[in-house]
Amino acid sequence: MTKSGTNFTKQLRLTSVKYPDGKTINYAYGTSGSIDDLFSRYSAIKDGTTDVAQYVYNGAATPMKATYPQPGLVLDYTVSGALDNFGRITDHAWKKSTTDIVRIKHAYDRVGNRKYREDTVGTNFSEVYVYDGVNQLTDMQRGVLNTAKTGVSTKKGQESFAFDATGNWGTYKQDNTGGGFTLTQARTHNKANEVLTIAGSATNIALDRNGNMTKLPKPDNWSAAFTCTYDAWNRLVIVKDGTTTVATYGYNGLNHRVKKIVGSETRLFYFNQEWQCLEERIGSTVAQTYIWGSRYIDDLVCRDKSSERLYSLADPNWNVVALTNTSGTVQERMAYSAFGKEVWLNASFASKASSSYVWNRAFSGQVLDETGLMLYRNRFYHVGFGRFVQRDPIGYEANDVNIYRYVNNASILLTDPDGYFAIPGIDSIGNFVNTADVGEINVFDQLLGIIPVPTPLGVASVEFRLSLSGSVEKCCDSGEQKLVFSGELCLDVSGGIGTSIGGTSGVTFRKGTKKRNRNKTIYEKPGPVKPNGKPTSPVTTDDHYATSFGGGGARGDGTGGGGPYGPCPNEPCSMSIAIGASGFISAGWGRWSAGAAFDVTFGKCYSDNRGCEWYGLNKFGSGPTVGQGTGGRIQIYGEGCALCSKVI
Repeated sequence: MTKSGTNFTKQLRLTSVKYPDGKTINYAYGTSGSIDDLFSRYSAIKDGTTDVAQYVYNGAATPMKATYPQPGLVLDYTVSGALDNFGRITDHAWKKSTTDIVRIKHAYDRVGNRKYREDTVGTNFSEVYVYDGVNQLTDMQRGVLNTAKTGVSTKKGQESFAFDATGNWGTYKQDNTGGGFTLTQARTHNKANEVLTIAGSATNIALDRNGNMTKLPKPDNWSAAFTCTYDAWNRLVIVKDGTTTVATYGYNGLNHRVKKIVGSETRLFYFNQEWQCLEERIGSTVAQTYIWGSRYIDDLVCRDKSSERLYSLADPNWNVVALTNTSGTVQERMAYSAFGKEVWLNASFASKASSSYVWNRAFSGQVLDETGLMLYRNRFYHVGFGRFVQRDPIGYEANDVNIYRYVNNASILLTDPDGYFAIPGIDSIGNFVNTADVGEINVFDQLLGIIPVPTPLGVASVEFRLSLSGSVEKCCDSGEQKLVFSGELCLDVSGGIGTSIGGTSGVTFRKGTKKRNRNKTIYEKPGPVKPNGKPTSPVTTDDHYATSFGGGGARGDGTGGGGPYGPCPNEPCSMSIAIGASGFISAGWGRWSAGAAFDVTFGKCYSDNRGCEWYGLNKFGSGPTVGQGTGGRIQIYGEGCALCSKVI
């Protein structure tokens, strides 16, 4: 048992967590020798000996069915029509027996944006979305969907957005009733993307030299403001309304907000190593406790408060949309504006002023404070602004030129649980949604199966994956620029062994992206994804192969030549094989650990018209990792690919 009250078995997997008040949450892994046992994945989460959540998986660790036995609620993605051919959620139904408690349906455009949100239980709360050329949400209409699901036949509300070149809201329009826009608000920003004026006025805006908003409009009242004070680490510590202190906050060395003082009440917070709040206390009295699921870092199963237990039901973007009692009866519902302003509803979708249960988990599963601001672990978010009130603590490492912007203004699809960066297209079952860069098309990526292989050191696994991707590019042939469509079909086989202690979600500064230059393209795949939407190790360097559609050879060192855009293909298809190994070792505890990773690939291509040759040590990569867990892993992989190109 660790000092934090966490138990591990000899296999170094979590079996129980003891809360400060003595509550014990146990984790079951199925029967001995079962797939759940071999892959160390939760089959059930128990409050003492009583199951509060049960899981059924697909592949290694993708939850496909979640069951809450006490209220009799089930979310099942194994049913026909729940997922599309790309593994994206199209029918998200929380059911009690055959009755829909929450049911949300989605469809997607060609680049993976959600086109609409059909609420089949509360039909007036369905939504239709419009995006700009860089996938930012520009319009949301709410109401009853028309037959074609391209608009609403009975409009209940609308929001419209216009953005500048770096994603700041230049104009915001709001209609809360369906009767037309009642708010048209212009905003200006400086070159650092800091807000300067709202509706032509700077009265309620002020920032310090670190970019923290020291004066900001109240989330529910544009004509009034809070004043805010920050500590030396740019953490919000005091919020005032005029001369009255609304809230005071205290933090520990890990950045957890562990104390909140509102009026005469001092509330203390206790967290696990995943930065999930387990318990809240007022003084020495336990106020409420939380039980968390395994599907995502903010997958809240239920909240216990005195003798009251409420089960939390979320939509596909982790917005909490309904609360039920232990009998599965809805007690309260929530709806949200496009960027998270909450609307409290009763069980029949009638609006009300506030939560009857003082509920504080809301938009994208984050903490809603008394101020109306939302705490995204490392910084605060303003639902009216649709942006953070502090700069991103990791700066431009978030790969966004605007370090105040919320999830690239794609709030319908993306989330940001840590207040660092948008999770790139993670949906509720842990799949990557297609968020390809312009000019690249990810058509298909499917896990075919995983075979556990017992070894003297533990259980290794062999994974079979089939993927199809393409690219549209320019090429140069006799001085003429042309477009080439290239498609690639690959079969991956990989196996590995290793473990990680103390949690396995991690952060790495080596992102899974396509890095392109004139001479070659290295395609780095993200590592396997844990149900909470984070990598299963501190390393995401599963870089199986190198391809190059333009500028030099299609494989390896880019010997194809042919001008600034590369040669046009003379032959339609080529094949390649690659073998390699990758691994990591790290040490530390909690959210802080460090280590090193490597990845080496050998390969050969056949009949490649753009520079086919044996390219030997094609790639060797190494670098530091920063993340969670102590342990190591080594993985061997192989891959065969067929690449076909067509000049258009």
